[in-house]
Amino acid sequence: MKKFLFLFFIFSPFLSALEFSLPTKNDFLLKNKKHLFYAPTFRVLNEKKNRCWQGGQYGFSRNLKRISSKFIATKFHEGIDIEPLYSKKRKELDPIYPIAKGKVVYINNDPTKSNYGKYIVIKHQWQGMPFFSLYAHLGKITAKTGDQVSSKKNIGKIGYTGRGITPERAHLHLEFCLLLSDFNQKNLHGIYNGKNLIGLPAHLLFASKAPSLKKIWKTLTPYYYVIIPKTKKLPKIVQRYPFLLKKNKPNDSAWQIALSASGIPLSFSSVNQKCTQTKLKSVYPSSYNHIYRTRGNIQGRGFWGKLTEKGKKYIQKMSI
Repeated sequence: MKKFLFLFFIFSPFLSALEFSLPTKNDFLLKNKKHLFYAPTFRVLNEKKNRCWQGGQYGFSRNLKRISSKFIATKFHEGIDIEPLYSKKRKELDPIYPIAKGKVVYINNDPTKSNYGKYIVIKHQWQGMPFFSLYAHLGKITAKTGDQVSSKKNIGKIGYTGRGITPERAHLHLEFCLLLSDFNQKNLHGIYNGKNLIGLPAHLLFASKAPSLKKIWKTLTPYYYVIIPKTKKLPKIVQRYPFLLKKNKPNDSAWQIALSASGIPLSFSSVNQKCTQTKLKSVYPSSYNHIYRTRGNIQGRGFWGKLTEKGKKYIQKMSI
């Protein structure tokens, strides 16, 4: 009965329901015209430079690498890039609006201090938990930290700020994220930096009239499992997002974390297994080096792999 009530609390569409809407007037995603919605990147194949709208999608969509006779995308894109509707010859492009009601918790107005350029982070309470939307490469910011905003409140305009973004590639980079850690970090942007915000598939928020965590999590599949020592207190990320907890037996000595290829923590389960340090338990078999499919967190091939130093540091953040 308790388990039923817990799941109802987390996945009930009637609990802290949010209405999501697109952040700009570009609604071609809803019309199934993805080539007009996603801002293209440029790919070089056979010495030819091509505009490719697929590079603006969420997922492994960039940095093509040739392995044997195939090309695979090795860079993960944590957000979606939205093409402006207004002419790119103008200095100021489309106005931007929050995807849902929330509170502005961070603004970076100095484009030289982040690859995101000028960006805004908004905190949303969804089903009783904190989620964050990030709007990057902005040309102008009209919101202020602490503002309570709705989807009708203009917060800025599309631009082309940030490293490598030219007027030709002006677009809005949008992310919808989990917060990895709430501990102070040695970073110009504190906890609201790109490495501490775990990007979820933001496009799914607009795919139906009633998006839910349950629907989003069904699209995510485990790529690897990690074992970490179990402490008396739940990891902070589980306290923040209780739906991640699948099993917690008092006498178990370790946590098993299921993660997607991009590193999204999908579940935490206690296991009765001796564990003194973080280690990889298993990984989805791949004919390519896992380093290309896990954002550098795992190296190896086939059924074999091990956590890289980068991977160990990443898991450590969610273990605290």
